[in-house]
Amino acid sequence: RDKNNRITSYGTWIDYYKFSYNKKGQVSKKIHVCELVENTITYTYNTKGHIIKRISKYPPTYEIPTEITTYTYQKFDKYGNWTKRTAKTGKERTVQTRTITYY
Repeated sequence: RDKNNRITSYGTWIDYYKFSYNKKGQVSKKIHVCELVENTITYTYNTKGHIIKRISKYPPTYEIPTEITTYTYQKFDKYGNWTKRTAKTGKERTVQTRTITYY
C-alpha cells in the first residue's frame, strides 16, 4: 500500500497487479502480469470522475492489438451515479445499465 493506504500491488509471482493513481486518487494505470505477459491498462476520467476512456495495451512482441474503449453516459440517478452508459470498442457498442439500491 502507499502512504494513502491505497493498494499498489497484489498477487503471486506469476499473476499479479500493480496500480498507479492520479492526483484525485483514481486508478490511472493498472498493470496485470500473468505468466510473464504484461498488460497495461490506462484510464482517463471526465470532470465528474467517470471513466471516459480505457486503453489496454500489450508489448509489441505479442501480436495482440491495442484495445481502446470509450464510455458515454446517458442516465444518472438522483445521487449522480450513472445508471446507463454506452461502451464502444472498435465497431462494437454495448449498452450497460445498472440499478443501485440505497439503504
